[in-house]
Amino acid sequence: MKLILKLLVILVILDVTNTIAPLEAADSPAVAAPPVARRVPKTTEINGHKLVDDYFWLRDKSNPDVKAYLEADRQEEARHLLSARRRGGSGAPVAGVPVMH
Repeated sequence: MKLILKLLVILVILDVTNTIAPLEAADSPAVAAPPVARRVPKTTEINGHKLVDDYFWLRDKSNPDVKAYLEADRQEEARHLLSARRRGGSGAPVAGVPVMH
């Protein structure tokens, strides 16, 4: 009798665990990968030294690709700030971390 009761308790626990796990997965947002800027090497020669800037193309703010990347980056930042606020953080910048204005 005790063995049957123990088995029944184990089955109930397993059933509840299998029911709750999909619900928790449905409540948590899918983790999206942060945007990654593509690398487009631009070589500049100054005083005989070659300098390569893989992200020079990001300077052209009228480029639709730059606009799309910056918008995706802003959305990622907003998602992080919202997540921090949900966890109880203020979302304010941390001292010593540079902030672009």
